[in-house]
Amino acid sequence: MQVTASQIRQDLNCFGGFGQQGYGYNVTYLYSKISDLLGVSMGLQAIIVGAGDLGRALVRSTMFEKRGLDIIALFDIAPDLIGKEFGGVRVYDMKDLESFCADHTADMTVPTLPKEKVEEESARLLSLGVEGFWNFTGKELSHLPNSAVVENVHLGDSLMSLNYELCRRKSEKDKKRIKE
Repeated sequence: MQVTASQIRQDLNCFGGFGQQGYGYNVTYLYSKISDLLGVSMGLQAIIVGAGDLGRALVRSTMFEKRGLDIIALFDIAPDLIGKEFGGVRVYDMKDLESFCADHTADMTVPTLPKEKVEEESARLLSLGVEGFWNFTGKELSHLPNSAVVENVHLGDSLMSLNYELCRRKSEKDKKRIKE
């Protein structure tokens, strides 16, 4: 990561004293404290809106469980998906979103629906008490108020960053090869 031990200590000290210079850290204790800071033990619950390929892939991932998030439902409008289970999680009809949220606490949502629908549905979700949005739609959720916590995931941008870095490295290798 190209950072010094001193920089890491200074960063960690923003959250409290976890180690001592020259002695290092109790890794188990540090891991536990960082997990607490990140809310891993809070028991947050999430719903995925959009049970297409991406939504189904995400619900099957162990990433949520490892980070203390429980996926409690998938939502979609496709009749062939409604009532099915993926990764042990049931797909509900979008028409049932209000009644589901009245009976269950959804702290966050993972929108994977078409970007044409995300503004309307995210406003709907926020009105139902969902405050966190891990947005995979490719459209910014800038219309939401500051009370919403939004993390926009741009798969295409991330892929282009990777492409750029690979091309840059390949170009450098080619230049070295030509010089030799």
